[in-house]
Amino acid sequence: MLTPKDLSAIEKIVETKINKTVRPIVQEELSPIKKDLNQLKKDMVTVKKDLKKVKKVVEDTSDFLDREILKDRKRIEILEHESNLRKDFI
Repeated sequence: MLTPKDLSAIEKIVETKINKTVRPIVQEELSPIKKDLNQLKKDMVTVKKDLKKVKKVVEDTSDFLDREILKDRKRIEILEHESNLRKDFI
């Protein structure tokens, strides 16, 4: 039967084998994944910046169109009033 000392020695042997063989393989396999992940992080920063710019353009465009619609409504009200058109006519 194995003693605790034997089990400890086996554990050290297995750990050493894992560190020498498995760990380098895992690191080699993970290396391209880490590179891809870092590139994705950089791309995400770019996308966030671009999204902020797009949001700003959409807000500015929306504000402009709102102002133009208000101006046009006012002009229509004036025209209706001056021409005595009923609002429910159209």
